[in-house]
Amino acid sequence: MLDPRLVAAFSRVFGIPAEQVTPSVSCDTLKAWDSVNHLKLILAVEKAFGIRFKTAEIPNLISAHRIHEALDRLAR
Repeated sequence: MLDPRLVAAFSRVFGIPAEQVTPSVSCDTLKAWDSVNHLKLILAVEKAFGIRFKTAEIPNLISAHRIHEALDRLAR
């Protein structure tokens, strides 16, 4: 299950209903997921969780599942 803060970030950045945000949502499934919206999403997630992703990790955060995993790693 995705954290509600992550779901809210996806919903806000991509303008989709929260119900459509699943772990399988990715840059391949959302037309609006371009480089600008990718950065907007990363910034929104960082703000919502009060964290910072490593710069080298950001290009790999291309799905809700991958972002969820990265957040789990940071929480440890």
